[in-house]
Amino acid sequence: MKRANMRLSVRISAVAAVAWAMLTSGLLVEGTAHGAATPAMMELRPWWDAHREANNACKARRERFVGGFYGYAFGQPQAICIPKGESTTGGEELALLYVANQSEIDRHEGGFRDLTQVEWARAARIAQAVCSSVGHTAGLFTGEQEPGKSYSLVCKSGRTRRVTARRSDLRQDLGDLNTVDWWKPMVVAAGYCGERWIGFTGFFNGIQTQDSYEIICVPYFK
Repeated sequence: MKRANMRLSVRISAVAAVAWAMLTSGLLVEGTAHGAATPAMMELRPWWDAHREANNACKARRERFVGGFYGYAFGQPQAICIPKGESTTGGEELALLYVANQSEIDRHEGGFRDLTQVEWARAARIAQAVCSSVGHTAGLFTGEQEPGKSYSLVCKSGRTRRVTARRSDLRQDLGDLNTVDWWKPMVVAAGYCGERWIGFTGFFNGIQTQDSYEIICVPYFK
């Protein structure tokens, strides 16, 4: 009986250790930012609204996070939190909460003046261009803005990977990203990145060709 209790205690301790490691390092998977973690719930929200809520949840959680975005991890929609830049055993993790002004936005894809009026794929391409211009691998709009003046992004580099994925390598060919609901590519990207790198999730940056898509893969724990 004592041995059984000891084994149970060890198992519980191991689970607790893993949970603590995930809470204190890398990208924190906060859990769904708005209730039930189901794709149906995500469908009901515009992309910018879901990202904004996830970003606010991440910033409120702990001071070490610059923000976050709404994505998939562990097979469920989650608020994925991005830590501030730090050195790790796997290399240097770099992240930046960047506020782009209107002139920066206008340089790409014809620009926009209100995120709520922009399709997710075009916004993703603009975010990619803006974050690249300030030296980062990729990024996403957080949904925070002063229309016509400034727009907040989380930009990420370090172990973040910008990859070109052949459509034939994906579980699902999404067709033209400009016509796809924003959350569906999140599911596909998480599967693609997670199958190739342990502990990674991902998102599409909106760039596509007839045969491929660009996907951004990010670690959600070190």
